[in-house]
Amino acid sequence: MEAIIEKIKKLMKQAESASQIGSLAEAETFLAKANALILQHNIDQIDLEEKEGVVIKHGKNRLSYKDNQAGNRWKICLLEVLADSNLCSYTFNSKSLTACLVGKEENILIVEFLYHQLSERLFLMAKNYYKALPDCERGNGNNDGIRRKVLQSYLTGAVYGLGEKLKDQLENMGSQVYALVVNNKAKLDDFLKDVKEKGFKEISDNDAKALQVGYKDALGMNIHQGIKATEQEASKIKLLN
Repeated sequence: MEAIIEKIKKLMKQAESASQIGSLAEAETFLAKANALILQHNIDQIDLEEKEGVVIKHGKNRLSYKDNQAGNRWKICLLEVLADSNLCSYTFNSKSLTACLVGKEENILIVEFLYHQLSERLFLMAKNYYKALPDCERGNGNNDGIRRKVLQSYLTGAVYGLGEKLKDQLENMGSQVYALVVNNKAKLDDFLKDVKEKGFKEISDNDAKALQVGYKDALGMNIHQGIKATEQEASKIKLLN
């Protein structure tokens, strides 16, 4: 168990290092290897856990979902989408605007990595979408309220789109993975049965155009639970260069 976790940690560090120097293809390769190892380990552990108990716990790190530019809700929703697709759940503190993942250590590692990478990536795409709008739709660039609404709507749509994409990926991975997801969800629910959480209100005042564009852009992202950009997406994250 410890040897597998150490191997996963090494792959995640290699993925992070590659992404920091702009080598997205290499980063995705390391991330895909980590994902394969994590998935196989979870499948192999199902029978063993029934006999020895489940090692589900809170993660060591608290993740901030504070965003003064586009609102906090999209970031906690992003965390939820990534947790759901990687056999985790989470708790959050609405006063400190931080969340804590719940699950197995190896699954938590990959969700934390993806959350940091994708929150930055999606926000850059949202900013570039706003910058490309004509002045009449940006309030001549002087209206912070319009900017916040556009960014918030784009990011909300993007998270919805990403959620659908990841859900489809899981459903297409076969009955063994589906059984793993169902099995793990029951264990997470049992672990969190005494945790009380406040929900988030739906956002009713959206920019419909930005919401739709964000949704479509996320569906077009080339993701193997990773961070490889397509040519179409690369134009939206040009600020990285």
